[in-house]
Amino acid sequence: MLEYSPPPGRVPGRLFTDPFEVDVAAITPLLELYLLTPITLAGRVLPGMRERRHGGLLFSMGAAAKYPIERLAVAGIALSGLRSYVHTLNSALGKTGVYAGALLIGATIENSQTHRSGTAPAIGERPQAIVSAGDLADHLWDMYTKRDRAEDVVAPACARAASREEGTR
Repeated sequence: MLEYSPPPGRVPGRLFTDPFEVDVAAITPLLELYLLTPITLAGRVLPGMRERRHGGLLFSMGAAAKYPIERLAVAGIALSGLRSYVHTLNSALGKTGVYAGALLIGATIENSQTHRSGTAPAIGERPQAIVSAGDLADHLWDMYTKRDRAEDVVAPACARAASREEGTR
């Protein structure tokens, strides 16, 4: 099994970028971390998994992959590419015995650097929800064992915030 989830605190470049500041220089490091590296890793392990007809590829990522968050425009673009790749893999793998899934996280991970520093971004007017690493591991394990969905979302407050933003436009 492969599980890929780079921590956002280690992101090179400008993680917080609004849509008007998106440029090649801002997005390239995030494309490398959030899209190109996972594709490379999958390419290395998928042939063996497919041959054995067993295995799984799990990718954890920020909820900006699905829910547009203006201040995370660059990250959202890169993550949405990974999300699309995972959905495509999941569909193509079908009944091969190999699974691909994405866990979208719209919460601050308890005891993470962001949590300890108190710099977690708010979602709309409210502070971001806190989730434990154990809960995330349980979500991933559930996805892998059930194989009944290509995606799961932790902290759907992101969806509510995104729909409120769209409603004000």
